Amino acid sequence: MLNKCGIASILFIIFTCQSIGAPNTQIGEPTAQEAATFPPSFQDSADQIAEHYEQRLYTLPAFKAGHYALRMYRQTLDNKYAAGIWQDMARITSTLNHFASDVTTPEAIYLYSQQRLSSYEESKGERSRLRYSVTKHHPEYLYLGVDLLSAMARADEYGLKHKYDKRLRQVLRKYDFSLYATDPQMIKAWAAQLANQVFWLKQLG
Repeated sequence: MLNKCGIASILFIIFTCQSIGAPNTQIGEPTAQEAATFPPSFQDSADQIAEHYEQRLYTLPAFKAGHYALRMYRQTLDNKYAAGIWQDMARITSTLNHFASDVTTPEAIYLYSQQRLSSYEESKGERSRLRYSVTKHHPEYLYLGVDLLSAMARADEYGLKHKYDKRLRQVLRKYDFSLYATDPQMIKAWAAQLANQVFWLKQLG
């Protein structure tokens, strides 16, 4: 009879040989079903986003087309994105024309801001509801930070300046942005936007 050590040695050899001879189903490329359940890689996600926008580039709203085209042009310098950038510049020009001619007085800013605020009130999204509940105490922020400042900063990035740039800057200087940028609730609702806006204020000087 074999002793315990001998039996253990034989079992070890048998199981080792079986594991070497049998196909490895635990290591290697995942099956199609397994791959479908795995999260996509960074490159896969990037390819999907690029494919989505590239196929729709000339049918997107001006803001989205410009947003995507500008970022892709910065990375690739490919002239195929020029049309999206021109579209974005036209949007910015139209926006600043409207602001410079129609939205410079306190009353006009109030009316514009209330109209913008109402779009968040009607939204059912959690983020929009948060922004509404916070920004209703500072409705002018939607005009000053989200719309006016962002348009002026984008124009500056293109090396452009509106005809009535001084008038628009005077509007910005009437408000203290530290009220928005240091308010904990505003930061919770608009963190990324506030970070951009602080940078843009420095950029514009």
